[in-house]
Amino acid sequence: MYTNPGFDAEPLPNNNILFVLPGNGVYEINRNKEIVWFYKTTKVSHDADRLPNGNTLITTAISLVEITQKKEVVWMLSIKDTSRFTKETSSQLGFYKAERIVG
Repeated sequence: MYTNPGFDAEPLPNNNILFVLPGNGVYEINRNKEIVWFYKTTKVSHDADRLPNGNTLITTAISLVEITQKKEVVWMLSIKDTSRFTKETSSQLGFYKAERIVG
């Protein structure tokens, strides 16, 4: 059972909640606080959105990635040069939020 607070909580059509735990991953929990899906990564830090096709769009400071329910990468866009990224500058550089435009 999961009880820690998360960030960017998003209600899903199935009444579950999708949320980000910075540095820990993306989680989907049901109303009984049970984890029903997760994508574990230390790089997740900002945003996650469930797409109409069931995939999840994840935004980190240096990448955007779409993954399937089976945790397979569909596509990824990464910042090539992160040499200017430090603990102090990472909040001003890179990606913060992304939205998938379908159609």
